[in-house]
Amino acid sequence: MNEEVRHLEDAMSWCIKNKIVVYPIPISNTELKLDIDFKGKIIHGEKIYQSKGSKKVGEDWSNKIREIYQYYYDNREPLTSTTEKDNL
Repeated sequence: MNEEVRHLEDAMSWCIKNKIVVYPIPISNTELKLDIDFKGKIIHGEKIYQSKGSKKVGEDWSNKIREIYQYYYDNREPLTSTTEKDNL
């Protein structure tokens, strides 16, 4: 297993164990936003991502979820709501 995949697995595992979960919320058939459940506090993302069925091209939401997990793992300290929301 390469180092990048191992780091992502460690990040996701650590986040879930620490009650930090990132997930997509559909807002239409082709668009979604990301939410973070940060230890019971829900942080709603504002950026709109295109789902796989969309013909529009934009930033991949699944990559953004990975990026958010890695961010929390790499910065394992309490974060403010502003910092958390800026990451979406």
